[in-house]
Amino acid sequence: NAADGDYEILIGASMESGSQIISLPLSISINPDMDTQALSAYLEMSSAIPGLEVRPENVAEFIVSLKNRYDQHIKLNLKPLSKPEGWNVEFLSDTDDKVRLTTLDLPARGEQKFNVKVKPALNASDGIYPILVGAVSEEKSVSQRLEITVNKGLERSQILSLYPSYSEVTLNPGSSTEIRVTLRNGGNEALSNVQLEIQDVSGISTQIRSFGTIEKLEAGESRSIPVEITARADAGSGIKEIFMRARSGDVQGEEKSIKVNVEKSGSSGVAGIGMVVLAVAALVFIIRKFGRR
Repeated sequence: NAADGDYEILIGASMESGSQIISLPLSISINPDMDTQALSAYLEMSSAIPGLEVRPENVAEFIVSLKNRYDQHIKLNLKPLSKPEGWNVEFLSDTDDKVRLTTLDLPARGEQKFNVKVKPALNASDGIYPILVGAVSEEKSVSQRLEITVNKGLERSQILSLYPSYSEVTLNPGSSTEIRVTLRNGGNEALSNVQLEIQDVSGISTQIRSFGTIEKLEAGESRSIPVEITARADAGSGIKEIFMRARSGDVQGEEKSIKVNVEKSGSSGVAGIGMVVLAVAALVFIIRKFGRR
């Protein structure tokens, strides 16, 4: 008994231990006069992330899903229905980005994903640009609106980021611990030869326990690298700071740091004094027992 019109549903997800909620609005239109022969009556086109922010020289890549609710196979043509002048839109296989798609065979009640790669015009000014992509059969089509925000001021350091598992560790001289550093590609293109660079400080050494270089880090992908931190035996007490950053060619991530608090164990000092006292007592015992023969 729903009345005609547009309805918005807000769905959200949150972690059990947190108060932050990630939400996504969904729009539904009730129209009893809708043509049941239209593709939208039995085809559904959607994108989990319909909006991306890029610099004008970068490429935005979307994953689009097409679902067939019909009980028959259908063949569709993929094409951009509207785009800004000078922009390039490509449809690619989701399993091999070297395979371009112009048509799509959708099985009965099946679902298929594909990539939409959008290259803005180099002279594009800052702003929000809508792209309408569609699946077309004869003169009928179903479409998905994508949005690209062009931001020339988007810092390249925001593309490649790293997140240490700890911001501070405490070590005794001669001891070590292992942390994990997560590298994330927040851009829209794959990065190659990604390296984690660490600047050692006096008394502290680090060792990256992996192959060192990540050959390829896909857009949106994260990779965790184990790093061993050691306080050398001659390390002085106090807080020292290790600086690290990720790099891929001319893309350099923001610098992060880990504080290393070197504490000389008080128990080790007491143990040392105890050993000296024990040695002296043993020497006195030997002299008393064997010294007067």
